[in-house]
Amino acid sequence: TDFKNKERYLDYLGDLKDEYGSEIFLSNLFMEGVLLLQPEDVKHILYSNNKNYTRQGMNKNYFWFKWLGAGIFNAWGANWKEQRKTARPLFHKLVLKEMMPQFRENARKVIDILNDHVKSGKSIDIQDLYFRYTLDTFGKLGFGEDLNSLRSKPEFASCFDKTQEFVASSFTNPFLIYTGKTEFEKCIATIEKAVYGFISDRRKLPREELLKRKDLLSRFMCLRDDDGEPYSDKYLRDIFMNFLIAGRDTTAVLMSWFTYCIALNPKCLKEIEKEIDMKFPNNIEPDSAVYQDMPVLRNTIQETLRMYPPVPLNGRFAINDDVLPSGVKIKAGLRARTCTYLMHRDKEWWSEPNTFKPERW
Repeated sequence: TDFKNKERYLDYLGDLKDEYGSEIFLSNLFMEGVLLLQPEDVKHILYSNNKNYTRQGMNKNYFWFKWLGAGIFNAWGANWKEQRKTARPLFHKLVLKEMMPQFRENARKVIDILNDHVKSGKSIDIQDLYFRYTLDTFGKLGFGEDLNSLRSKPEFASCFDKTQEFVASSFTNPFLIYTGKTEFEKCIATIEKAVYGFISDRRKLPREELLKRKDLLSRFMCLRDDDGEPYSDKYLRDIFMNFLIAGRDTTAVLMSWFTYCIALNPKCLKEIEKEIDMKFPNNIEPDSAVYQDMPVLRNTIQETLRMYPPVPLNGRFAINDDVLPSGVKIKAGLRARTCTYLMHRDKEWWSEPNTFKPERW
């Protein structure tokens, strides 16, 4: 059934919710699981009792593990804490402010591309453009390297997209391991050739130079493992892949749905344009501090995230038996899945949940 509904999987889960309620037991050839849609249950799994729930069961999926390796999405315990501790300073408010020039520089390239298409009258795949924008931006922040995918999409970027398609399909298509493994591995090889090249070049730099750099790769290359040894190239590769996916995808998906929503709501678009003209007269450079005082833009982003969350599905595996606040019993090894997409469209929590209303914020 998962395979038959793979093109409308989230809506398929919505159909199951309408028929069976907010706790739904699911089973396919890969694993058994339960879909949980009550906020108190989700909080219990992800926060209150999160020590009992791990991601490591995902490693049974060949595509997922081959793709992400030992990065933060697959890490647990001390390994997860170490990666989070090292990456966390990159997302401090002051550091994010320092990143703004990189975002602005690539944003200008995006605007130039859009202007070229307006002049030519040609259509454009806006989601692909946003994905290339975030790939270049987070590639610079993560690796300190210019991937230059905005003007000419390199093989690295194309293979990155393809591997994600394989991973997403692997959860609903049990036959993909037989029909897609060869092509998937070719894409992984292309990606790794580029990534390991970046790592090799960086290893040639003296430690003093690495300490001055602010990208994620350099930060990890300055660290040592428990035995006092530098991290391996494979470990650095895994860290970077996870960082790139986390930053690139969530941002590009939000930008894509945001564009879609304001295109369908011209009144909202005009209000945003008015607010931008007021806050940034005479085409002055945007400043991150000003964004805090732009309620129309902020509310529109919030409403976009509500209706189209970049990570609509999540999951953990129970380490021990557990009982959720709702009374649902979870057996050890069972996969507990949460779906923000459905929770954000639940009439129990939202008025007119399927209507785009930024003013609700």
